[in-house]
Amino acid sequence: MRRVFAAVISLSVMCAATPSISGAQGGAPVPRPPVSASQGTGTVRGVVVTGDEPQPLAGASIRLTVMPAVPPLGMFQPFTVTTTADGSGRFEFTGVPAGMLSLIAEKVGYYNLSESEDMAAQAEMAARWPTLEAGATLNDVTVRMSRAGVIAGRILLPSGEPAVRMMIEVLRYSTTPMGRRLVPAGRGGGPTITDDTGTFRAFGLPPGDYVIAARPSSMMMGPPGARDDTRDGVATTYYPGTTSVADAKPLTVRSGDETTGVVLSMLPVALASVSGTVRTPAGVDPSMLSVGISELIPERLGTSMSMQRVNADGRFTVSRLAPGRYRLIVRDLGGPATRHFASADVTVTGENIDGVRLELRPGTTVTGRVVTTTGEPVAGSPAMRVQFNRAEADMMVPGPLPVAVNADGTFRVDNVFASGHVRLFDGSPTGNGPGWTFVGARVGDRDITDVPLELEGESMQVTLVVSMRPAEVKGAVKWAPTPGGPRPRVVVFPEDEARWHPASIGVRVAPVGEDGLFSIRRLPPGDRYLVVAVERFTQGDLWTAGTLAALKRAAVPLRADEGSVVDLTLTAIPPPAP
Repeated sequence: MRRVFAAVISLSVMCAATPSISGAQGGAPVPRPPVSASQGTGTVRGVVVTGDEPQPLAGASIRLTVMPAVPPLGMFQPFTVTTTADGSGRFEFTGVPAGMLSLIAEKVGYYNLSESEDMAAQAEMAARWPTLEAGATLNDVTVRMSRAGVIAGRILLPSGEPAVRMMIEVLRYSTTPMGRRLVPAGRGGGPTITDDTGTFRAFGLPPGDYVIAARPSSMMMGPPGARDDTRDGVATTYYPGTTSVADAKPLTVRSGDETTGVVLSMLPVALASVSGTVRTPAGVDPSMLSVGISELIPERLGTSMSMQRVNADGRFTVSRLAPGRYRLIVRDLGGPATRHFASADVTVTGENIDGVRLELRPGTTVTGRVVTTTGEPVAGSPAMRVQFNRAEADMMVPGPLPVAVNADGTFRVDNVFASGHVRLFDGSPTGNGPGWTFVGARVGDRDITDVPLELEGESMQVTLVVSMRPAEVKGAVKWAPTPGGPRPRVVVFPEDEARWHPASIGVRVAPVGEDGLFSIRRLPPGDRYLVVAVERFTQGDLWTAGTLAALKRAAVPLRADEGSVVDLTLTAIPPPAP
């Protein structure tokens, strides 16, 4: 079926991200490749199929990615290998290392079911890809694909002429830990570039509702001192003719449909520049730095960034900015970590802005030790690792790399630039740990387990607490299964609503086995929990607004004392209404 859609649209400014680099001590930054996973001894065999009554799909390219149960310290590149399905849609990978599998197929005109907005389909696909043990063989892994959709049209300048080399993004709303946010629509969502006639074509789109955005890639990038004083420009515009993403109207794509004839007329806007100075500490050469600038759009998850080199005197200018809110950042890399960092937010309204000051400062050093629930010191090891997770999912603010706990149970995390949660995890190859479970963090007598650590001064001390006798919740779930349908999941979460957030160590989701049994091990003891079994539930549903509040009304109270094993029989409930 082919649907034809015609509309006239109106349309700021962004650019592409630069690759990350690591600085060589005493010299210019140099590339530092990540450690790559090594070849293994496992085998994965399967088939690519398509259609409601699945038929083999020949010629698809299949990419297998394997992540270890716990990634090693530092920069790490997972094991990745690609092959092509034969005439019967079958494929085979050998020499696969142990770890968590992910399989993605690519074929023009198709999409993976795991890329759809159907959470049940995503869960069903993920369930087919269990963790591969060393030397094991997985047979009959099925990768399902369906016919993809297309959105195509033309971009016009305010004068009516074709808009050439404009960036077109196809976005869709997705549930994230920060709520509903617009995200790029996968491989077919772009950004795609208009040709010499202003034409664009976004293909490979799973069924769903999409927001179309067109923007010029004209944020100024160039050598130190370069500038562009052009004042007339065009603004990013979302269908059906607004510069506000909140007012955008989605276009619906169905499997195999082509939505064509979309016409976007870009809106004129006054461009401006932002200038300022970067102040550096002793030993840091300003000319080796770049200022990054990115537009802040609350409705979107992530953003692209443009980089502008800094002059030898510390001055910088970023030109051709459309009205909007932006964040300027500058960082000094030392090895894989950021040593100094600065940021400033600016609001552009069409007039040039000067006098922005970015002062590079070192981050806070977080030190501490690991103790048991009774206060006894715990011996550390390279497998016991501390991670500082930023409270806000702001990829523009650098996060420190994980560090190993010393043999005396002490640790030190350098280069912390934003508030966040201090976490302890096991980095042993098996991921099982030496019998301990992380159960809390505190600063002095103040509990910060699920509260972001607010940075104060150049250094802070944190105590991390582990239990040597964690709690376990297990049992059976009753539900009315359907042939081929997904099994329920068991959700455990704290009774305290203040702890209902993605960083909480007390929120768990466990699958139910084919035998109807479930088990949640290594649960932090001592809390008042709630537990409930939910049909057609996925991890992605957890942070949809109101989900835990709705589950609380049907959940069973649970007390998990240290060393306890709680055995329950639950009856699955329907998923809560959005």
